[in-house]
Amino acid sequence: MTVYDFIDLCIEPGFLKLIIYDGAAEENVYEGYADEMPEKYDDLTVESFDFPTEGSITLNIWTDGC
Repeated sequence: MTVYDFIDLCIEPGFLKLIIYDGAAEENVYEGYADEMPEKYDDLTVESFDFPTEGSITLNIWTDGC
């Protein structure tokens, strides 16, 4: 499943607070609302997700950089 596919499951992406964590870089590469996310993350594969905390869900991806 891609990041875009995951977000597309949400009825209103404007309410979805999202963190994208890159396991290769060991850092968050995006924090914000799903409908404002840069398109460069759309086609990345979601490897897993973390339980929502403080109103945000974390999608874990693995890449050598975007």
